[in-house]
Amino acid sequence: MSKINIFIRSILCDFLIDEKLDNEIIKELKIQENLDKNIKHSNVGGFHSEFINNKLICDKILQNAYKLITDNYKLKKRTNFNLINLWINKNNKHHFNATHVHPASYFSGVYYVDVPKKNGELVFIENDMFTMNALCDFFESNEFSSSCNISPKKNLFIIFPSSFSHMVNPHYEDLDRISVSFNIRLEDG
Repeated sequence: MSKINIFIRSILCDFLIDEKLDNEIIKELKIQENLDKNIKHSNVGGFHSEFINNKLICDKILQNAYKLITDNYKLKKRTNFNLINLWINKNNKHHFNATHVHPASYFSGVYYVDVPKKNGELVFIENDMFTMNALCDFFESNEFSSSCNISPKKNLFIIFPSSFSHMVNPHYEDLDRISVSFNIRLEDG
């Protein structure tokens, strides 16, 4: 008898240390906040900018995403990576993002510019939480866990398949959590 692991999926993580990028994101955040156009998607409280087209930010995010993806997955053919949208999030104390996915893209990601010391985790959620949680009551195996929590850290850069259900827990400190979220579509090159 054997055990076969199926549906293996990955989250890619790295650190992007670039003070010029961080300063440009903070500058762009202030511009977006002054426009007073807080978009409502999955955010409950906090600020969600419109899609931004700042060349420095978009180029750096796409370059880092491309490198992280191609360092971890072998491409079958020439492929173009297109940044289809990018926005800045600012979650204040007690604010969070409800469970959601990112449709019409292949990869999504987040880059943390500034984060509180604790809480505010990025949580990936299994589609059938009821069954998975019930199995955890019976077995001592992390195979049946219904969620995966990633603690945000300054300059952490995460890439994941856009179909992953995820949310962001609230944090309880006075420091704002500032991040950049984005979506990437792949096309034949």
